[in-house]
Amino acid sequence: SRRTTAAARFCQFTADLLEAGLETPQAIRLAGAATGKAPLVRATERVASVIERQGVAAKAGGQRSLTNAVVFALGHGMPRRSRIRLLREIGVVHADRARRRMWWTNGIVEPLAICTIGLVVGIVVLALFLPLFGLIQGLS
Repeated sequence: SRRTTAAARFCQFTADLLEAGLETPQAIRLAGAATGKAPLVRATERVASVIERQGVAAKAGGQRSLTNAVVFALGHGMPRRSRIRLLREIGVVHADRARRRMWWTNGIVEPLAICTIGLVVGIVVLALFLPLFGLIQGLS
C-alpha cells in the first residue's frame, strides 16, 4: 500500500513538474526525491540516467518501484501533453488502488479499537472498585 501510494504521488509530482516546464530527467529526479522513499529514489535516478543517455527508458531488471506503465510514460517519445495526461491517469489509478487496499482495514480497525478501549476502561473500573470491595468486607 505504501509503494502504491508513493507511485501515485510520484506520477502526480512528475506531471506537475513537466507541466511547469522542467526537462524529463530533472522532473523525474525531483519527483522521486519528493516521495521520500529510498527504493523509488534509486529507481528514478536509474531511469533518469538512462533517459539522459539514450533518450528512452527501459525498465531495469528486478526493479519493483516503478511500473512498466510509468517507465513507458516517462521514457518513450510522446508529446509532452500526452505524457503529462498519461502520468496523471496512472497516478489516479495508483491512488484508487491504494484507497481500495485501505478501505477494508477501516472496517476491521474501528471495531478492534472500540473493543480495546472498552477492555481498558473495564480494567480501570475494576481496578478502582476492587480495593473498595476489600474495604467494605474488612469493615463488616
